[in-house]
Amino acid sequence: MARSAIDKVFPPPAGCPGNVVRVGYRIEYSVTGSVLMATISGSCPTPSFVTREISRQVRENSASYLLVDVRGLRDRADRLREVLASRSIPSRVAVVDSPANERLYLFAEVDARARGCTLRRFDDTDSALQWLWSK
Repeated sequence: MARSAIDKVFPPPAGCPGNVVRVGYRIEYSVTGSVLMATISGSCPTPSFVTREISRQVRENSASYLLVDVRGLRDRADRLREVLASRSIPSRVAVVDSPANERLYLFAEVDARARGCTLRRFDDTDSALQWLWSK
């Protein structure tokens, strides 16, 4: 299993007064067979950064399937739509997230189908991998 990670830290905007907290995110990658697993944590103000990074890894690893674990991502809203907009996203995507965020996936699954992709949310990585490999 190959592993790698990418860290991005965004400095506060120039001229910002007072104590401004830097925001950043981390994406940890691993490849198991034809599945690229991306675990995202932190905060990302611009989802296009995450999209580009994951898309590049999908291409470089010739991944047939994608598993994205977003349980450590602090700001989820609309992030899936951005990731699915990439042309290099595989036809099956499993997302591991808290059951409390189930409602966020209703529209994401419909949007994924419109793009020719099947997306499902899971509570844990093992269930997500089973689904991806069960084709």
